[in-house]
Amino acid sequence: MPNLAANGQTVDDNVPTANYNGFVEPGEAGIRLWPAIENNGALNSTGITAQLESLTPGVTIITDTVPYPDIAVGQTAIGLAPFGFSVDHSVACGSDIQFLCNRHGYFANLPAQLLRQRLDPVTAYRSAYL
Repeated sequence: MPNLAANGQTVDDNVPTANYNGFVEPGEAGIRLWPAIENNGALNSTGITAQLESLTPGVTIITDTVPYPDIAVGQTAIGLAPFGFSVDHSVACGSDIQFLCNRHGYFANLPAQLLRQRLDPVTAYRSAYL
């Protein structure tokens, strides 16, 4: 049976509604999140989709469902498209924002996995007061 587990993530704020500095900050919109999924099971996994839910008030999911390519045993893949989210100005700098990621495939519906991202306090402070 396949066993899909989170294996890191990349955040991309290189969008017109953010400031292109590589950090998530309050007030940014359309931020892209690319969670990596590893198949550490005994069979290849096919038909994979993942769904993302925000557990943090003020963080809104824009793109909540992403398909993944087939993942062979021992391999890691990112989605065929990124998840998208926005952070309201009310979310405090330096806060941890939390997401719940549910992964589904033809062979299994797997337990949800918690993903975290920290809002950058230094960059947000600098940009607010320069």
